[in-house]
Amino acid sequence: MQMRALLLVASCGLSAQLVIACSGRATELAAASAGASGSEEAAGSGNASGSGASSGAGSSGGSSPQAGSAGAGAGGASAGAAGAISLAGAGGATPQEPTKHRPTATTCDHTRASNDPGAPTDPEAPRVDCRAHTDCTSGENGRCVGNGHDGWRCTYDSCFADSDCSGGTSDAPQLCECEGGSRSDNNVCLPGGCRVDADCGAAGYCSPSFGDCGNFFGVVGYYCHTNTDECLNDTDCNADGSHPQAYCAFKPTVGRWQCSNLNCVG
Repeated sequence: MQMRALLLVASCGLSAQLVIACSGRATELAAASAGASGSEEAAGSGNASGSGASSGAGSSGGSSPQAGSAGAGAGGASAGAAGAISLAGAGGATPQEPTKHRPTATTCDHTRASNDPGAPTDPEAPRVDCRAHTDCTSGENGRCVGNGHDGWRCTYDSCFADSDCSGGTSDAPQLCECEGGSRSDNNVCLPGGCRVDADCGAAGYCSPSFGDCGNFFGVVGYYCHTNTDECLNDTDCNADGSHPQAYCAFKPTVGRWQCSNLNCVG
């Protein structure tokens, strides 16, 4: 998938109209004004939704109290002032418990669905790298997946436990996300800054985060929460119910969690 267009048209005040297109199709989202000391975020790139208990980044659950904020930011603006999340844990140094986090490492089973991929039989059809699961023999649990928009391709389970993920570094280890493939149900190694809550210090939390395309590509990595975060759960970014597609995500460029309303369609 390629991001083919990104247009941000400013209007008066602090509101903006955001249009993001993936593969030629676009969606328009109304933007909320930024909270006090909120910062405007930049667009970037953005996996199918995460598996089981760790799919999505805090897509449900209670919001945490915030102070010093004029409102939950969305539509490219962060919510509230840094450090606005009410704190808990050792010395008040860590956030309250988020809806989504990873207390312990998990392992994935070796079973994968084998539904008919529905690939076209026409040999001249474009973007068709496979037509049946039996075409996918270059890895474990190969499956032919796709649709008329994205085309068809082979995907494989690249891991079944965190120990299978050798990429990353000691400061940024990879972990195994069950059924966390990009628009697919294969197991994949994801980057981030932690594997389990304990990696984030005493009473810390390691949570899954969307990228800049939101749920379109799903969870792209796991990161620790800190006392500089501007949100904890997705609900913090939609306090008044006017921004249902807003979500809380980790922004590597600033090193903390912020509200985002960037989404892609395709």
